[in-house]
Amino acid sequence: MTEYFQSRSNTFGKPLSPRAVLLCSFFFASACGGSGSSTDAQLAELNALNASADAMIERFQPVSFTDPNMVPAVGTANYAGYFLGQMADTDDSLADTLTGEMALQVEFAATSMVSGTVFGILDENGDEVTGQIDLSGGVLDRDGDPNTDATFGFEGDGTLTDINSNTIILDLVFEGDFLGTDASGIAGDILGRADSGGTSQAIGGAFIAEVVASE
Repeated sequence: MTEYFQSRSNTFGKPLSPRAVLLCSFFFASACGGSGSSTDAQLAELNALNASADAMIERFQPVSFTDPNMVPAVGTANYAGYFLGQMADTDDSLADTLTGEMALQVEFAATSMVSGTVFGILDENGDEVTGQIDLSGGVLDRDGDPNTDATFGFEGDGTLTDINSNTIILDLVFEGDFLGTDASGIAGDILGRADSGGTSQAIGGAFIAEVVASE
């Protein structure tokens, strides 16, 4: 699985630290419509979703991690952003990628910090994948170093149905860091399992979200 940060030291002419590099727009590349069955409208919707995600990624350039000790200890913040998951097995009848929007609330003083959903999910051809992913949990390592390790994580679980009527049960972990001097963003990796019809496969990916309201 490609990490949500990737090095562009050749582009900028200087080496970058292991994780403090550019957000990985690789995950949000323009859609290709693998099966050739998509309509122009479907691909346009998927491409618009990808473009919005890329625009958010650009807003956080250059990457600046929030010092975990500076993340608020009280209050709440609402984040909105984007999710992309990539199935390990691209030769089966399941959707190969899952691209969607995400909305989550972080309660900084709570034991279970995160609540929210991933919704509006499309596959690699722009076909609708019904259902949602529920986000929960949340652990912040205030002693961690975001330049070397993920310092914030939460869980995602959901049951989806793709265009081929396959039921996909997801069990995911989101691992990443807060971004900016004031935790104005969150980004990271997604990893976990996707079960369908008694068969299980790995799923990986990335997410990014930014603050839309705070209290």
